[in-house]
Amino acid sequence: MSFVKAPTSQNDLGNQAVEGGIIFPFTAELPHGWDMGMMTEYDFMEDADGSRHHPEFINSITFGHNIIGKLGGYAEFFSLVSTDHRADWIGTVDLGLSYGLRDNVQIDAGVNLGITGAADDINPFVGLSIRF
Repeated sequence: MSFVKAPTSQNDLGNQAVEGGIIFPFTAELPHGWDMGMMTEYDFMEDADGSRHHPEFINSITFGHNIIGKLGGYAEFFSLVSTDHRADWIGTVDLGLSYGLRDNVQIDAGVNLGITGAADDINPFVGLSIRF
């Protein structure tokens, strides 16, 4: 999957830069009801001072399992490495639950726990996903 971000924001929102990247996802069903997802991503991002662009590398691995009924849980390791000399490695361990409301509607909640100094210490979240 590839993407491009165009500078369309107003009122000093965003960095007003053209950026983009490519994502390579992979999923597999594992024995005993487990599933695994892996992703690697290469992004071309603007430097913090706006002078140039640099590559960033994102990788993650996720393991999930159904808990009961439509309730599932997962654990993930996430890593972001930037070649911008001002940026440090961001690593998190992410834990969450998901619940299928309908065939194409899911709610989820969890927490991302920073394991490196550059990562947020704790980042709770809730979300809603709708598949079209």
